[in-house]
Amino acid sequence: MNEALLMIADDGAFYGGIDFCYHYPTFEGFMEDMVDEIIRNYGYHIQDDKYKPLKYNVGDFIYDVVGFENFINILLDAHGDEIMAFYESETKDC
Repeated sequence: MNEALLMIADDGAFYGGIDFCYHYPTFEGFMEDMVDEIIRNYGYHIQDDKYKPLKYNVGDFIYDVVGFENFINILLDAHGDEIMAFYESETKDC
């Protein structure tokens, strides 16, 4: 759950210079991409200075056990204010 906060920390350094108005015109689209990024980034750990896959598949857990929409709702319940504030700051000029 805290992965989402790391992604938006430091003025959104994770998202770099992404044009939110183009790539994420809706909050729903942003949340879907955030979950996909969590799956991509959380599925590995560093071992011997190399990225190694985890023994379990985070994507399978989110999609098959929790449910994609449910996971988004859990994220929003836990960190919705911070995520929404970040999204609104990135899309204020759209």
